[in-house]
Amino acid sequence: MAAWRSRKGFTLMEVAVSAVLIGILAAATVPTLSEFVETRDAESTAKTLATIANGVAAFKTAVVAGAAGTNVYPKNISYLTNAITATSLSSCGTTYSAVGPTTNLVANWTANAPFVPFYIQGGGTSALATPLGIIQDAMIRSGTTAVVGTLAIQMLAIDSMDAVRLERVIDGDDATGANLTTGLLRITFNGSGTAARTADIQYVMPVANKC
Repeated sequence: MAAWRSRKGFTLMEVAVSAVLIGILAAATVPTLSEFVETRDAESTAKTLATIANGVAAFKTAVVAGAAGTNVYPKNISYLTNAITATSLSSCGTTYSAVGPTTNLVANWTANAPFVPFYIQGGGTSALATPLGIIQDAMIRSGTTAVVGTLAIQMLAIDSMDAVRLERVIDGDDATGANLTTGLLRITFNGSGTAARTADIQYVMPVANKC
């Protein structure tokens, strides 16, 4: 009776088949993982933009300048975490000290700040980093003489595909046609066709008081 022999190792054919299967699984998994990361980055950036917008609204409600009780929006998002002064600007481009006593203004800011749960860098054009790019410090005010205008948080020269993903997360549609200029997110592609590799975006907030 022949002795039983244990089999050791794998044949060349088995190794080759295993390598092919691993390659197929890897090819199917990598794009899915990449899409997951890209969507997560867009969702994280959208959450940051919404948090800043809520902070701006809270700032306007809480920070009263002067005895007359005038509430005005900040020019820069860094005012949400960095103390305002006599030279700080409102969204209309005027100094807060022109609205009322600076002492009242600073006291109101100190009592309510910070208005967002993270620190925002001030003193320059770029204020806050996100997975998709840099949020600018200064916001854009439109409709300065209208009863209802807009105040927009802006990000410049982000990847165009990231802008499209952000549009899907924030407004729930693709960045085409009228969708580019409606909803909360407004997109301007830099260039056309294959040259449109980057885009400028504005996260828009309606504002109820005119300058």
